[in-house]
Amino acid sequence: PPSAEKDSVSDDLKEMEIMITEILESERMKNGLIKLNLLPVKVEVLMQNLLENYKREKSRVVLLPVSTGLIINVDENKIMTVLRNLVDNSLKYSPAQSPPVEINVIRRGHTITIQIEDCGPGIPEDQLPFVFEPFYRADLSRSRKTGGYGLGLHLCKRIMDLHKAEIKLRNKPEIHGLIAALTFESFEP
Repeated sequence: PPSAEKDSVSDDLKEMEIMITEILESERMKNGLIKLNLLPVKVEVLMQNLLENYKREKSRVVLLPVSTGLIINVDENKIMTVLRNLVDNSLKYSPAQSPPVEINVIRRGHTITIQIEDCGPGIPEDQLPFVFEPFYRADLSRSRKTGGYGLGLHLCKRIMDLHKAEIKLRNKPEIHGLIAALTFESFEP
């Protein structure tokens, strides 16, 4: 019958299923078993599709104006996985009353950077080099509130590596927060 214990076991099983799926996906990428479906994607459309995932968090996620005509050659589903993971992390670690998570698209020469900036606690500088390692958690006090197994950023790094693109995390100087930056070569047909 329904009970708190049953709900707890059900939640644990869901978490384990997610963890196993992430481990398998990571191993498939590591072993070259994942083929990307690379297509030219308009960045402004990609960003609007991303925002669709955060309708309920509308006041907590802000997209700064995006220039039209910016195109990257990516597997949209895989890149959407990376973007959602980064925005989810930003929301998870930013206090509810903090300024919103900002998403900004920056073009520099032949590169396009999608930047996600939050007002959370950031990551201790000595731990930044390790955050893309599997099962590494800068937040050692894993709880239901923060969740995760240290696989999300590892998976993001693998996806970006498959795209021959770059992912970097850095703390905001002088104030709390983290900036995640995804840098792609712009697509020129």
